[in-house]
Amino acid sequence: NARGKDLYAFCRHLQPWVLVNNRVGQSRAGMAGMSQGLDAIGDFGTPEQEVPAAGLPGVDWETCMTMNQHWGWTRADNDWKSTTELIRTLVDVASKGGNFLLNVGPMADGRFPSLAVDRLEQIGAWMDVHGEAIHGTRQSPFGAMPFGRCTWKLTDTGSRIYLHVFDVPEGKVLRLPGIGNAVRDVQLLGHGPIAFVSKPGELSMTLPASLDRHCPVVAIDLAGEPIVYTPPDIAAVTEEFVQRLTVDVGTKSPMIDVAITTDGSEPTLKSPRPSLPIELQSTTTIKARSFHRGEPVSGIVERTFRRVAPWPAATNAGSEPGLFCSVHAGTFDKLPDFNKVPSERTFETSTITIEDDPRRENVARRFRGFVLVPSEETYAFDLIADDGAQLLIDGKMVVDHDGLHGPTQKRGFAPLSSGPHAIEVRWFNKSGAAELAVKWARIGGTPNELSRSDLRH
Repeated sequence: NARGKDLYAFCRHLQPWVLVNNRVGQSRAGMAGMSQGLDAIGDFGTPEQEVPAAGLPGVDWETCMTMNQHWGWTRADNDWKSTTELIRTLVDVASKGGNFLLNVGPMADGRFPSLAVDRLEQIGAWMDVHGEAIHGTRQSPFGAMPFGRCTWKLTDTGSRIYLHVFDVPEGKVLRLPGIGNAVRDVQLLGHGPIAFVSKPGELSMTLPASLDRHCPVVAIDLAGEPIVYTPPDIAAVTEEFVQRLTVDVGTKSPMIDVAITTDGSEPTLKSPRPSLPIELQSTTTIKARSFHRGEPVSGIVERTFRRVAPWPAATNAGSEPGLFCSVHAGTFDKLPDFNKVPSERTFETSTITIEDDPRRENVARRFRGFVLVPSEETYAFDLIADDGAQLLIDGKMVVDHDGLHGPTQKRGFAPLSSGPHAIEVRWFNKSGAAELAVKWARIGGTPNELSRSDLRH
């Protein structure tokens, strides 16, 4: 990992704007492909053999995939993906804002396997007709679509959205709800114009009898950028707080008006508009609804945020800085019952760390003591671990990040009174790289690692 970081820094020194694959280090989190953990480097994610369910918002990424089960030529591997599956994977990736890296493993004499060539030729033939729906497009402005995927791009007169049809609906009538633009034209790529009916908030199109067998694509020309009727998003870091909580309400489209209420009433355009973000100091139900051109275009969304009593501090706590740590040998796929696994040693540690033995495999650790909470508030705890880990405060599970996985982070919340609170961190590593750290902050603050001064035993 150190050599990878040195290489990354060297590349940056030679060319500050170069893009470096995140596999340059060892912080890539398994097949998910994102760099995570304390030493994360690299400029884009590389999920392998999978497409993230929601893409990787705010991150450049590419899915890396084989045509069968192996990256290199393997005579015995006849489990080839079909052309349809490969084309639809390309569409899926593009609709989520990613790039598709499709591997071909050449044979010993340098030739491509004939089955790979067949698929590449068929993908090329599909791209000859439908390539405009992939190249230069943006990720879908819609949520999940029952019939397939969507991409779009700006045009000289507005925008063009592309509906990639995986599942042809009954009666071959394709319906696109939630579109707020005027529709100028609808075409089936490779076929020409098709019949459509545009009503406020919905577009329906009639597909012809003959369709591309892999993935037909409908192109829709709109006036302006896509206006999508989606419910507002009511966003906060948690739903429970001790002192105060910041809540934001918004929508993806700047063309959509959002009505908001905090008194339990139905939101309308006549409702008083609170300043955003909303600062809560008491239990409150926030309701919101989307409007376009004065008409409601979504249902009412609501979330209740509760002010809660903090967990009481301990009356008796240790006076020495740091924690107790016990080390337990064993081969684990998940956290063991530490009361049933003998410890090989117990010692005092300044903080929650494995730096004294970072390369050891088949081992578990248990840290116990108290964390000193400076003021009454809800606190966010980030648990970074490879492999599994758990964080308990006052005997209550705050973060459960158990199981086999790469260096990933998981967050939990705890409402705490000022003073000492019992803390326990459980961790194990089965094989490979290992990592463990705990960060904390008041809600809305920047998390920092728990330090020696924060801990007692």
